[in-house]
Amino acid sequence: MTDKPSRNDVIEQDGRRRSARSTLVDNGQAARLKIAPAALLARWKNRQSTKLSAMVDGGKSAAKKNAPIIGITAAGALLFTVRKPILKAIRNLRDGKS
Repeated sequence: MTDKPSRNDVIEQDGRRRSARSTLVDNGQAARLKIAPAALLARWKNRQSTKLSAMVDGGKSAAKKNAPIIGITAAGALLFTVRKPILKAIRNLRDGKS
């Protein structure tokens, strides 16, 4: 036959059980907070913000390295865009129309 546990053993076991239950409840609440939609959205926003910041920094450094090429390209695109109005104005000056 098995011996009955002593009163102190029961109290210790009950304390361990309460502690384990408290830990389980706390972990469950923490997990619920981690997977809450608002928390997931906040973490996603933070990740996207970090990625965007890194890309912007990379773009800035690339633009600084290639500034002359970018300037020449922009000037060429501007001239290409306004070529018809410029040619029309020159043609009007040649023909004497204003």
